[in-house]
Amino acid sequence: MSSSESAVSPELSGGQRYLVIVSAVLASFIGYFDLLISGLASSLAWPTVFFPASNPTIAIAVSIGAYALSLVVRPLGAFVFGHFGDRLGRKSTLITTLVFIGIGVGGIAVLPSYSSIGIAAPLLLIILRLILGFGLGGDYGSAISWVAEIIPKSKWRVLYTGLIQSMVYLGTAVASVSFTITAWLLPSAAFVSYGWRIVFGIGTLVLVVGGLMRWFTVESSLFKELQARRALDRRPSVSIFKDWKTMLALTGMALPIANSVSLVIAPYSLSYLSALKISPALSSGYVALAYIVGFVAATTYGIASSMVGRKKPFLMLQFAATTLYVYPFFLLLNTTSPSAIATAYVIWALIATAGAAIMPDMLAVNFPTKYRASGVGMPNQLGSMLGGLVIALIIPVILASQGVLGSAPYIALISVIFNVIGLISLVYVKDRRELPV
Repeated sequence: MSSSESAVSPELSGGQRYLVIVSAVLASFIGYFDLLISGLASSLAWPTVFFPASNPTIAIAVSIGAYALSLVVRPLGAFVFGHFGDRLGRKSTLITTLVFIGIGVGGIAVLPSYSSIGIAAPLLLIILRLILGFGLGGDYGSAISWVAEIIPKSKWRVLYTGLIQSMVYLGTAVASVSFTITAWLLPSAAFVSYGWRIVFGIGTLVLVVGGLMRWFTVESSLFKELQARRALDRRPSVSIFKDWKTMLALTGMALPIANSVSLVIAPYSLSYLSALKISPALSSGYVALAYIVGFVAATTYGIASSMVGRKKPFLMLQFAATTLYVYPFFLLLNTTSPSAIATAYVIWALIATAGAAIMPDMLAVNFPTKYRASGVGMPNQLGSMLGGLVIALIIPVILASQGVLGSAPYIALISVIFNVIGLISLVYVKDRRELPV
């Protein structure tokens, strides 16, 4: 352990600090695992299970819209749980958010089909997606704050906080592999009927492990110090908007990062490959490959940023490269060549993952402890919401009118717009190194 780390939180041992990090990272892994299996299921199973089969394209569009609703409700979760995280503590808030996530995931695992309960099936699916999104939205800000405040002076703070969001790649890789194995082992009809539910059930059980780990960890020492001095902000979720320019810039920065997966990769690219007659098992395998490479790349970006002490250059590289690559990505998929498709996903993983590793610390250093959980959570979730509104309201219309394959140019254009907004927003974001107390 470095001397900078040992000087932090002297009442905590190194093992306690790393238990907090592992707990936050594991729970984030579970959250992204559950999020991705929902995205995969919304393309591969939900249109058949939870919606009438009269028009398959419309069923896919509505199913993806239901998936995106959890993104829309996330800012509300960030606002509510950010308030409690800054008023009552990071640890207790994070245990509560896992309860909401567990209800959403477990409920979907056992939700009856449209053929069994009719219109109640899609309605209940939407409600459970809202509960899941509410919990996921509230988890992010307190988790990042928790880890950053345990090691505020560590040289590797960017790496450790970045691991939480980098779990989007490892968690989704495991989810893709789980789907791939299930799809290979079961006939297509069985996979659509109940196979995907097995993966949801496993995710629910693992959530219990994450909750237990959080229960036995410690609270942020910086938060406890403010609490002891009665220096907590009374309305932290409101106070952060006093500096609206910073909030606007951070939200613009978060827009392409928060939606790089949900807009292009999952669930849309899965539907795109399905329309190209690529099997669901092979399609989820390509996504798993991308996420494995993405996790390694994101971790590497986190190490590099920690070593050089800069964050902005890496984010600028991601936004610019993704803007240039999104159209060639679909051209490579159109070849239907296994090697070309695999290459397309690997390139995406290499160029579009820096933000996941670096954005958490960029958010954390822009807010003091008294409203850091609210400040870290809101820009990321507002960015997710803006992308979620596009996914829920605009993309289903495009899919219904243009078909799955014909929608690619429009979705690519939306991705380009998101990344240009990110580039412009970075100009107004401060690249601080020290964590303000």
